[in-house]
Amino acid sequence: MTTPGSSVIIKVQGTVTINGTFSLNGANGTELTTLGGNPGAGGSKGGDAQTNGPGFDGLGSGGGKGGLRVFDGSSNSIGGGGGGGGHNSISLATDGTDGDLGGATSPASKGLKGSSYQSESQFENSFVGGSGGGAGGAGFTNPTNVSGATGGGGGGALRIMAGGDITINGTLEAKGGNGGSDGGTIASGGAGSGGSIWLQTNGNITGSGTINTSGGTGGVGLGAGDGGNGAKGRIRLDDSDGIVTTLTTDPTAQINDIDVILTTSSSQNQEVYRSDITCSLLPIDLNKKDYYAFTLSLFMGLSFILFSKIHFRFLKKDN
Repeated sequence: MTTPGSSVIIKVQGTVTINGTFSLNGANGTELTTLGGNPGAGGSKGGDAQTNGPGFDGLGSGGGKGGLRVFDGSSNSIGGGGGGGGHNSISLATDGTDGDLGGATSPASKGLKGSSYQSESQFENSFVGGSGGGAGGAGFTNPTNVSGATGGGGGGALRIMAGGDITINGTLEAKGGNGGSDGGTIASGGAGSGGSIWLQTNGNITGSGTINTSGGTGGVGLGAGDGGNGAKGRIRLDDSDGIVTTLTTDPTAQINDIDVILTTSSSQNQEVYRSDITCSLLPIDLNKKDYYAFTLSLFMGLSFILFSKIHFRFLKKDN
């Protein structure tokens, strides 16, 4: 997966109640494969690893950078850890750390954290999840090349729009995946950043539940480069009075009065609280109009014959 998947958008006319867990978390990175952690829907994938070079960057606008590798052809060396995925300025990602010197002439350099992106002013126009962490750089344990661990995937993006109240008694989460690590001499991967959760309602947002878009934790090795942590994502809550006091959120949610949002944001004036799915409709293929006309004529003809026979039986019975 090289591009972010589609965000999850749910529209209903009535109320919404979440009692269980709705999860769009990014997958953790690993040392068992060279493929980075997959994202939650709407997020971006963690960086892949390789056995003879630097780790690949995490995907997304704030993807963490892959750790580098130093190799002089004979001495053991350890790759640098991958950087964490960036998201916004609420909680910044962190860099990976350099690999130990080992027998190489210089240590492998760390991967840098991903940059911040998607400010609140762009939240409505570009609704996406978190970015992937960078993979750790490859190492060398004579005579074998050793790949670094992969980066964690970014958390997904969830938006719920309702005409009635939204009640969260369970958990909504779009957390970034942790960076991969073997706890030993493999350079660790950076973690993915948290995603985005956005609730909008003409009623109230209530409940005793939790909303979490925290970033993942970078992998940690022994002597190898550590991965950086992923940045936290974003949570936005728009309801009828702009007051939400019972939910637990990480990070702190931005809370708005939806009447103010609808008044000041032209992009929101067009929103309709309904599903795009329409039931009980038969699609008509105009290229088959003769077929439909024949089917309709046959149905009406059979109905007329059946009705005539029933009517005749009743008349005969009355006579």
